Amino acid sequence: MVDLVQLNKLYNVLDLYLVTSRVEGGPQAIVECAISKTPILSTNVGISTEILHPKSIFEETNFLEAKTDIEFAYNKVKNLTIPKGMEEYRRMLHKVYEN
Repeated sequence: MVDLVQLNKLYNVLDLYLVTSRVEGGPQAIVECAISKTPILSTNVGISTEILHPKSIFEETNFLEAKTDIEFAYNKVKNLTIPKGMEEYRRMLHKVYEN
């Protein structure tokens, strides 16, 4: 595990993050990409439909038409209701992005 500053640096060197899973419990990378404004495309898995723009979600048959929407994902994730005790985690991720 890396610290949040290092994690932010790693996400910000990416041109695109792809989530290609068929089954996934999250993935946390969707939240991390959204809060760090890293371009992301994903299959319809886990929380992808709650955070990503519909055009950013792809299937095998329409991958080439998928488009990233960084601002849409960022606005969705920053407005999520986070269970009590997790607010500090959201603030830390936001602080990392702002640096």
